[in-house]
Amino acid sequence: MVRKFGGSDFGFLPKTYILPNDKDVLVKVLENSRKPMIIKPPNWFCGIGIKLINKIEDIPSKESKMVVQEYIDNPFLIRGLKFDLRLYVLLTSIDPIKLYIYEEGLVRFATEEYNKQSRTDFQQLHPPDKLQC
Repeated sequence: MVRKFGGSDFGFLPKTYILPNDKDVLVKVLENSRKPMIIKPPNWFCGIGIKLINKIEDIPSKESKMVVQEYIDNPFLIRGLKFDLRLYVLLTSIDPIKLYIYEEGLVRFATEEYNKQSRTDFQQLHPPDKLQC
């Protein structure tokens, strides 16, 4: 979307890599930057397996697909809290395009205010013993 329409409208999207296909590109990015990346393994839930990395040796060697994105360290907050918002959409036709938006969505808020300085860098973000989903 950024390439097609420009960064002014879609610059908020973090750069995304799909492993193992994009591993060589990700290695080059990490060679030139220490910017944190967030790894999200497939088929997991409640944050299990999500990790922050900033070194090449931290890239998983698994052959299963997983998403790696630039970590957003200045997120949009509501009253100091991180949140996620989910809208559910049903696409029934492409041409002509026909979409249905479900009347209810999902919003989840963090239970503690976001503090960039207190972030536990490069460790698992959601230890399994503290998960409540």
